[in-house]
Amino acid sequence: MASIIKIKRSTTPGSVPSGGDLQAGELAVNLHDQKIFSSSDGTDILTLGGDTADTLSTARNIALSGDVVGTVSFDGSVDVTIATTIQSNSVALGTDTTGAYVESLVGGTNITVTNNAGEGATPTINLDSTVIADLKGDVYSTDGTKVLDNGTDGSDATFAGTVTGDVTGDVTGNVTGNITGNITGNVTGAITGNVSGNVTGDLTGDVTGDLTGDVTGDVTGDLTGDVTGSVTGNVTGNLTGNVTGDVTGDVTGAVTGNVTGDLTGNSAGVHTGNVTGNVTGNLTGNVTGNVTGDLTGNSAGVHTGNVTGNVTGNLNGNSSGVHTGNVTGNLTGNSSGVHTGNVTGNVTGNVTGNSSGVHTGNVTGNLTGNSSGVHTGNVTGNLTGNVTGDVDGDVTGDLTGDVTGAVTGNVTGNVTGNLTGNSAGIHTGNVAGNVTGNVTGDLKGDIFAADGTSKILDAGTDGTDAVFTGSITGGVTGNADTASALETARSIALSGDVTGTVDFDGSVGVTIAATIAANSVALGTDTVGNYASAVSGTTNEIAVTGTAGEGTSFQIGLPDDVTIGNDLIVTGAASVGGNLTIDGNLNVEGAVTYISSSTVNVDDSMLKLSANNAADTVDSGVYGKYVSAATNLYSGYYRDATDSTFKFYTGLATEPTSTVDPTATGYTLAQVDAIIDGGTY
Repeated sequence: MASIIKIKRSTTPGSVPSGGDLQAGELAVNLHDQKIFSSSDGTDILTLGGDTADTLSTARNIALSGDVVGTVSFDGSVDVTIATTIQSNSVALGTDTTGAYVESLVGGTNITVTNNAGEGATPTINLDSTVIADLKGDVYSTDGTKVLDNGTDGSDATFAGTVTGDVTGDVTGNVTGNITGNITGNVTGAITGNVSGNVTGDLTGDVTGDLTGDVTGDVTGDLTGDVTGSVTGNVTGNLTGNVTGDVTGDVTGAVTGNVTGDLTGNSAGVHTGNVTGNVTGNLTGNVTGNVTGDLTGNSAGVHTGNVTGNVTGNLNGNSSGVHTGNVTGNLTGNSSGVHTGNVTGNVTGNVTGNSSGVHTGNVTGNLTGNSSGVHTGNVTGNLTGNVTGDVDGDVTGDLTGDVTGAVTGNVTGNVTGNLTGNSAGIHTGNVAGNVTGNVTGDLKGDIFAADGTSKILDAGTDGTDAVFTGSITGGVTGNADTASALETARSIALSGDVTGTVDFDGSVGVTIAATIAANSVALGTDTVGNYASAVSGTTNEIAVTGTAGEGTSFQIGLPDDVTIGNDLIVTGAASVGGNLTIDGNLNVEGAVTYISSSTVNVDDSMLKLSANNAADTVDSGVYGKYVSAATNLYSGYYRDATDSTFKFYTGLATEPTSTVDPTATGYTLAQVDAIIDGGTY
């Protein structure tokens, strides 16, 4: 039977091979359309014959020009779309467009328009400055009387009437009349009349009239009249009138009138009047009047009047008035008045008056008056008056008066008065008075009898040893400097991995007999040096018997079935009586390999030939031997290395080697019966 050749084909109407489906010179046919196709270079498709074409042999550009431009390549194979672009300045507003648009803006009277022309312009619309700032005409009242002469005749502008409404703008001149409404802007001139509304802006001039509303801005001039509202801004001038509202801003000038509201800001001037409200800010000037409210800020001036409220800030100046409230801050100046409240801060100055409150802070100056409160802080100065309460802090000066309470701190000065309470601190000075309470601390000074001359305890301050000549009725609680032995022997023991014990009283040295506890030393952790904790073999190679443990013996041998994990080299002949199973590769390096088998089974689907072909120099193929007329002949197929063509041959009289000689005797091409099918597209 002759061979059958089928070229690449399709039965689908209109089907055309795609680029790359055909190699150069390869044919394809559409059996339905009766068209033949080929390719000139392996990428294009040529139609051989026919009156129409599915594509153009050369693609063409289709372009737009004018106001709109664009281009696209078209060969007829698919539909195309042109991407268009409108040219710059090609659309005229009003001519090429529909709908309303604004071409320009025109300003009217007192209206200014800038940045008005050009593509993409952003116009700016403003009122003329003359409309906002200037009032060029005079202002008359309803009866025709001129209220504001605006100076259009060459004179200064003068306002003679009363302003009932709000004043929003700045006032530069003087205001003589009353202002009932609010003042939002700044006032540079003086205000002689009363202001009933609130003042939000700054007051630069003097205000002689009363201020009923609140003042939010700063006040530079003097406030002579009374201020009923609150003052939030800073006051640089003097406050002569009374202030009923709160003062939140700082006050630099003198305050002559009374301040009824709270004073939150700092005040640097002199306060002659009384301050009834709370003072949160700092007082730098002197305060002559009384302070009834709490004084939270610092006060650096002199207080002549009484302070009834609590003082949280520091008092740096002298205070001669009565302090009824508590003093939380530091008292730096001298205080000659009476302190009824508690003093929490430090007192640096002298306290001449009596103090019945609690002193928590340190007292550095002299305390001359009587103190019935508790002293928690240190007293560096002399205590001349009697102290009824406890003294927890240290006393550096002399205690001249009697101390009824307990003294917890150290006393460096002499104690002349009686010490009725307990004393836990160290007494460095002499104690001349009677000591009724217990003395827990050290007595470094001398102690005299009631007659003042008989020395009971010579503390050795003159260089001699301390000598006590009287009797000790109570117990002696202190520790001895040294001892030869402990009163009670103590046991010293070892625990853990090492045990042992011994009694010790300090009279002689001792030695502890130590014993290492069983199973307390871990090999490797508590020891150094090499050791084997266990012995293990290799599966199917070395067998080890025995279990790891203290004193164990291991036996090492070969298993029944030995598996060799590495290479096995046999230098002599080897014979295998049974089956031989090789899991790895079988490398046969002899010249000839004989396989005497009736059937050869190969699992691999591909048979590799010419494995050592380093170049294209040998033929690769398969051949077989047959006998014709008692002559050995050979037939087969191979790839010819000279032209890379597969060839089938027969009748070859010479057995092939690494090549097949087509010129040898009997070589002829063999007939191959097959169907050669190019497939479909």
